[in-house]
Amino acid sequence: MVTLLLFPAFCNAQKTNTLSKKEKKAGWELLFNGKNMEGWKFFQGEEVNKGWHVTDGIMNNSGTGSDHGGDIITIKQFKDFELYLEWKIGPESNSGVFYRVGRRHQKDL
Repeated sequence: MVTLLLFPAFCNAQKTNTLSKKEKKAGWELLFNGKNMEGWKFFQGEEVNKGWHVTDGIMNNSGTGSDHGGDIITIKQFKDFELYLEWKIGPESNSGVFYRVGRRHQKDL
């Protein structure tokens, strides 16, 4: 089983997104490095180059474009996992966190 850790935009972020020795030993893996959008892509497959940015170790959506930055997914795919994240959304926003969504589900969304 793979365990994952994500600290996106939304948390009282530490300086950088890091794992303790205990977390590493337990098999936790970071999804977000706290520096850039490496390891992420747009749901449609393109590299994340607009709409999303990293500021002060936090993943942020710029709110631009018809999809307010676009849906993003991890490049790496996971089978069995535990997910821990901190997430924040602004007032009057309409978004969420989806998991176990792949390209085969794309036409259903």
